[in-house]
Amino acid sequence: MTEEVAEMGKIGAQALIEEGIGLGIEQGALQASREALLKFMQARFSHVPSAIEQKILTIQDMDKLSAFIERVARANNINEVNWE
Repeated sequence: MTEEVAEMGKIGAQALIEEGIGLGIEQGALQASREALLKFMQARFSHVPSAIEQKILTIQDMDKLSAFIERVARANNINEVNWE
C-alpha cells in the first residue's frame, strides 16, 4: 500500500510540474509577442504612447494580442488602431 501511495504522489507531482511548464511556456510566448508588437509599432509609427504601451504589456490573451497585431499592420497611423 505504501508503494502505491508513493507512486500516486509521484504521478501527482509530475502532473503539477508539467502544468507549471505549460504555464511558463504560455507566459513566455505572451511576453515575446508583446515585445514584438511594441517593436513593430515603434518601427512603424516611431512613437508608442505610454498608455498604449502599458495596455499592451498587460494583455493576457494571445487571441487579443494577435488581433492587435493585425490591426497595427493594417493601420496607416497609430490613431487608426482600435484598442478595445
